[in-house]
Amino acid sequence: MSFLKRARKEDLISVATDFGENSAPTFSKVDLVGFIKGIKYYNEDDAKLVLETVVTEREERFKLEAERKETLKMEAEQEQLKLEAEQGRLKDGNRVADDIRWLYKPEA
Repeated sequence: MSFLKRARKEDLISVATDFGENSAPTFSKVDLVGFIKGIKYYNEDDAKLVLETVVTEREERFKLEAERKETLKMEAEQEQLKLEAEQGRLKDGNRVADDIRWLYKPEA
């Protein structure tokens, strides 16, 4: 029974939903635990399995979101490096053109 008390509130809400009951998001954790235990189809073993599944899914979502953010960050850094490289090439190209004009300036 204490496994429910150690769970996160968001996970308890998901467990209640998986048992087919809608709990109010304003419920405290203690209220949610009591609510879940009072569900007609409540079974401790089933509740443990459902909670484990809910936690695993949440952790997987968190991991995927972190990976997505890291990928976006790396793509942004790569794009920034490309822009800096292009700006460097443009500056070098202008510098070469200026040098050529200076070397071959027509005499008046």
